[in-house]
Amino acid sequence: MEESDPRVTLEPNFYYNQEDALWAWCRKNSVEWTIAMPSAILGAVPDAAMNVAFPLAVYAAVSKHLGEPLVYTSDITSWQNTVAMSSAMINAYLEEWSVLTPTAGNQKFNVVDNSAFTWEQFWPKLAGWYGVESQGPDMSKDAVFTERETAYDPPPRG
Repeated sequence: MEESDPRVTLEPNFYYNQEDALWAWCRKNSVEWTIAMPSAILGAVPDAAMNVAFPLAVYAAVSKHLGEPLVYTSDITSWQNTVAMSSAMINAYLEEWSVLTPTAGNQKFNVVDNSAFTWEQFWPKLAGWYGVESQGPDMSKDAVFTERETAYDPPPRG
C-alpha cells in the first residue's frame, strides 16, 4: 500500500478517527504531526494488545493442556509466503527519526524490518517453546479447501 491510496471506507476503522483528531489538534495548535504505520508486530512486548504473539501463546498453551499438536489452520500459500513484519525496535527507530528530521513533518511513514518471516519457519519454533508437536497445513490430495465470500464485491484491495 502507498499512503497516497484513499481510505477504505467499507467499514469503520478507528485509526481514521485518531488521525482526524490528531490533524485537527495540530492545525489548531500550529504544530506538525507524523504517523508511523508498522506492519504486523510479532514479539514479546508487555501490554501490547494488538501483538499477535499473545493469542498465539494462548493457542499453544491450550494445545499443550489438551495434549494436541499446534495445528496451523490455514493453507500452503500462507504457510510458505514471506510476510512483512515490524519489530518494536524498528518502530522506535522510525519514530525517533521522524521527530528529529525537520522534513518529516505532516507525513505518514510505513515501516517493516524486511526480515524473511514465514509461518513455515516460525510455527515449529512456537510449538517447540511449548513442548508440543507442530502441524503444518494439510497437503494431502484429499485436503478440503474452501473459498469464503466477503461482504464486499470486489473485496478491498482485491
